Amino acid sequence: MMKKILIADASKVSRILLEKILADTFDIISFSSIAETIDYLKKNSADILISGFELSDGNAFKLAELIKINDILIPILLITSDPKTISKYDVYSYGILDILTRDHIDENIIDEINHIIELYSNIDLSNSFIAAIDDSKTQLYFIENVLKQTKSKYFLFENPREFIQTLPHNKPDICILDVYMDEMDGIEVTKAIRKFPELKNTRILIQTSARENSLLRTLMIIGADDYIIKPYSTEELLLKIINNYKVKKLNDELDQINKELFEKATTDPLTGLYNRRFIIQQLNILIENYKRYLTPFSVIILDIDHFKKINDTYGHDIGDNILISLAKILKDTLRKTDIIGRFGGEEFLCLIPNTPAENLSLIISKLLNNVRNFEYKHNDTVIKFTISIGCCLFTKKYKSDNEIIKCADDMLYKAKNSGRDQAFLHIEGTELNIV
Repeated sequence: MMKKILIADASKVSRILLEKILADTFDIISFSSIAETIDYLKKNSADILISGFELSDGNAFKLAELIKINDILIPILLITSDPKTISKYDVYSYGILDILTRDHIDENIIDEINHIIELYSNIDLSNSFIAAIDDSKTQLYFIENVLKQTKSKYFLFENPREFIQTLPHNKPDICILDVYMDEMDGIEVTKAIRKFPELKNTRILIQTSARENSLLRTLMIIGADDYIIKPYSTEELLLKIINNYKVKKLNDELDQINKELFEKATTDPLTGLYNRRFIIQQLNILIENYKRYLTPFSVIILDIDHFKKINDTYGHDIGDNILISLAKILKDTLRKTDIIGRFGGEEFLCLIPNTPAENLSLIISKLLNNVRNFEYKHNDTVIKFTISIGCCLFTKKYKSDNEIIKCADDMLYKAKNSGRDQAFLHIEGTELNIV
């Protein structure tokens, strides 16, 4: 199916000459007035609009303004005999993509038009968020005109400091910024963006007027991803945006895959807590930190009293729900910095870093009481359960993870043998019973 080109020009001769070049390749519709062009676009679509500056009832700027008011999305090219008489600032501010010189138009324009149509028809940036930072209004208007056609969400900033203030609340997929700006240069802005871990995948596209190798190398080292040499065309910018957006999405997907793989490798599938292998790894990290910095930590082992009886009475599904409920109690009771894992069966292991010995009894007492106060409701039955706890404060006498775990395990069995629903805490040779 042939692509449709709309030509708007007051000069019949100009329309005929342009049609002669394009007619074999495109479906051509032409008008001499703004009114006819707008009326057509309200009812029909076209792939691109080529407009002369003069129309029978106004000029190209008025046409572009009405296209914007009527919320019509179509790439616009301006054709003129003397581009020097028209301000690029005005051209871009009205949403026109580029200026074509009438005397230079030949068969090569077919490739240019095809390229623009192909770019706009094959991209989907509707879910993207792009920020452009440039202290030149003319350049911002040019970028905006390109972004409008992509249906992307975008923000424009003349002042880079105002842009920085929006971070990291706003998380752009791509930042297009100029190297030289009065308020803050591109190097400073790039450094500011890279300070936010949430923006590590945000692509930074640098605009520069020359291929200054040392400057570009510095920008890449500090976190820029790509550059574009000014002045550049609509197609160049679109291609840069498309390619960088693809890379951004691929990096996001890779992060998500890695996160899921990490969770599968480290998480107990039933409770959502860490699994035995991972929590032992974390324990060894805490041991190494203690050896190097004397950072205190404690190890807690706990399990559910008479758990086999719960399974035998209510079934394994209810038993699993009790384990899930206990996992939630542990997460709600302990701090976010504490490391909680399922050690095996109904047994849980908790690592409590940076907690003074005198505070451990309060933590353990709170755990015991929170479990005692919990009720699991199944149909008309209320199920209550208790836990037993063993805890040891790590000191220099422990040489390995096995030794500190054995200490906590010994304290757990002491709690079990003393009647359950209680805890034993071992601190530097002293045992404290908590009920």
